Amino acid sequence: MRAAAEELERVRQLVAVGAAPVKQLKQAEERLEEAKESQILEKLLYSEIKVEDLTEAQAKEMVAVAGHFEQREQQRLDDAAKMVEIGLRSKNSLEPLAEGLARAQHTLGVAKSRAALVEELVGIVKAELEAEAHPQPEMIQEPNGPRPIFERYVGSMVFGPQDLKKMMLAFEKKFAKPMPISARGETAVHRALGFDHRGRVDVALKPDQEEGVWLRHYLESAKIPYFAFRKWIPGQATAPHIHIGPPSTRLIAD
Repeated sequence: MRAAAEELERVRQLVAVGAAPVKQLKQAEERLEEAKESQILEKLLYSEIKVEDLTEAQAKEMVAVAGHFEQREQQRLDDAAKMVEIGLRSKNSLEPLAEGLARAQHTLGVAKSRAALVEELVGIVKAELEAEAHPQPEMIQEPNGPRPIFERYVGSMVFGPQDLKKMMLAFEKKFAKPMPISARGETAVHRALGFDHRGRVDVALKPDQEEGVWLRHYLESAKIPYFAFRKWIPGQATAPHIHIGPPSTRLIAD
């Protein structure tokens, strides 16, 4: 990005004295903007940063930037195709541009998938916020009849890392697939919304599906506390999940 910034300043000076066309200045500005956005993607998408360390704002920024790249590559291909039509460049010259567009589209797809996981986590946290604000849950219509939006099992045992490991192994043995954990301990989304999620685990399972029923029975037999959320009604964002451990507490500002 530093090189792009230095190049922009050099071109700006040339344009100021009439030694370069204004079009060249615009191109230099676009290259700097692209370098800045590449840096954002490098940090949020290509690095080893975990989904649980992304905030909702960062997830949206990541998708927006990936979208800009896709739009730029599409525009470059469209402009080149017009030049091919009027005979100013060969058809073969479109191949690398088409490949660049395909890469940008793939990047956008990955960014959207990553952001969807963050949005799922946001829905989970908001469901827990709703439970805190309204301890008496509303009823919703499910295939097997009316059910409360969430249910709580108080339990009496402390939930720790060894309990989680044992539970994950039991789940995988039962269903031949990993347990779909959405959040293990503290996440950036929980911090942003003011919740202390340390020592808690969220599992992306519907409470009434086979795996969810099994997990609830497992937790109850081990006397481990949990919340089972069927849906988050306000805003119509569905976030069915099972929160293992005591309720998340509010963070205390320093």
